[in-house]
Amino acid sequence: MIIETGSSEEKPLQYQIVEPIRIVLKTDGESGRYNHLEILAEMGTTEIDFHPGINPALLEKLAA
Repeated sequence: MIIETGSSEEKPLQYQIVEPIRIVLKTDGESGRYNHLEILAEMGTTEIDFHPGINPALLEKLAA
């Protein structure tokens, strides 16, 4: 899995995650948005925080 970050004006940074095992989205509890992503992989755990968080309604559309 490759994660690419950065603003549209910058060259994106790439981070490679080797053999991801489990991907978990977590809410902040207040807004209901998913603000935290945890990826468990063969070489360890990667944690990513989103600002603003991911709207749950968007995920429902993707799952359909």
